[in-house]
Amino acid sequence: MFGIDNFPAILEYLVKIGVNVTEKQLILLKWRLSPEGQKYYTEQENVEFYEALSKGDTEVIDLIQNKKQEIIDDLLLLKQTLLSLSIIGLCFSLVSCSTPGLPQRLDESSIKEKERTYQLENQQVKTEDGIKEVDNGWYIVHKDFINIFNENQDNLIKSLQYIKDSKETTNKLEKKINILYGVSGCSVLIILIGLIVSILVFFLRRK
Repeated sequence: MFGIDNFPAILEYLVKIGVNVTEKQLILLKWRLSPEGQKYYTEQENVEFYEALSKGDTEVIDLIQNKKQEIIDDLLLLKQTLLSLSIIGLCFSLVSCSTPGLPQRLDESSIKEKERTYQLENQQVKTEDGIKEVDNGWYIVHKDFINIFNENQDNLIKSLQYIKDSKETTNKLEKKINILYGVSGCSVLIILIGLIVSILVFFLRRK
């Protein structure tokens, strides 16, 4: 079974076959190989992933981001009441919120250069596959932006997984309590029936 311990060997192999891996892909690959990431995949999915990786297919690495988002969406369905808190947690370092008592107008100069985004409009950019022309809707972001986004995703997954586990534990405890109440109720009923029978037998013998 491949894991995070195999990370250096996998990178060495990819370099050997001439495959370039971006910094973002490295972050995703580390999560995919970690024990935290492995538990969300079946054995068959792992086999298919490593077979594709051995062929130099880096598209399977980019799909990890979608998988992480699917995990988050599934966990959010279990706890809809935390939706607002989840959005705040995910966007904490990405969105500025106005607070009563503070100036409503933000000073643009206070934004650090690496926190800015730059929109591309009908420009040619260099990619791993060569020069490509991009349409509207694409933005340039700093690598720290990507790192923070991935960290927020991982933290959100851990938080929601903890809530899911806590809920499952609570449900199991409630089932045990219900069973205990049921057994206790049956025991009391049997004792009452036995007591009534004993009283009846006692009076019948006296007669």
